[in-house]
Amino acid sequence: MNGGIALAGLIGAEPALTDLRTILFINAGLDVLYMAAGIYLMNRPEATWQGAGLAVLIQGGFLLAFDLLHGLLI
Repeated sequence: MNGGIALAGLIGAEPALTDLRTILFINAGLDVLYMAAGIYLMNRPEATWQGAGLAVLIQGGFLLAFDLLHGLLI
């Protein structure tokens, strides 16, 4: 009985990884938009917006790298 449950769990686990991979790659695309928003803010004349834009760009770059790396490794 336990072996059957374990087997069903192993068989059912693969689609979850595929779904997670898809979500991570979609998220990576959104990260690019996030970084584009940061670049837009960096090009504003006010120093406050420029600093915020740099912060958004750095955070977006980290999120992009994290999502891509995680998506490729699973």
